[in-house]
Formats: sequence, structure tokens, C-alpha cells
Amino acid sequence: MGTSEEPPSYTTLDTSAKLMAALASSKGWTHLTLGQNVDVHSSFVETPCPFGLDVAWLVERANHYLSLIR
Repeated sequence: MGTSEEPPSYTTLDTSAKLMAALASSKGWTHLTLGQNVDVHSSFVETPCPFGLDVAWLVERANHYLSLIR
């Protein structure tokens, strides 16, 4: 999502957070935690991802939406 030259907008990130919340809810998860049930590509393959992405904000926002679903 995005590149180092064109990082994603917060509108795009907000949409991604909604998707993350919906997927988490479908799995019965009640909370998303970076490093446990959320991770970035660079944890699995050599890549510059997440390109400076505000991952903490994304997970926090997804948890906000997840709390609204429950």
C-alpha cells in the first residue's frame, strides 16, 4: 500500500483499517496487536515495506473500528 515516493493517504489507511477490523471480526478476534496477529511484509520477506507507513496508527484505527463491531 503506497510507495516511498507516494505514501498512502490517511483516507486510504482508514479504509484499510476498516477492512482489517472486518477481517478480524470474521475470525472472532477482539483486538489487533502488532507482532501477534498483525505484521508488516518485512517481517516475512526482505522488502522496504512498510515505506514509513504509520503502522501503529493503522492498528489503533483498526481496533477502534473493531470495537464498534463488537
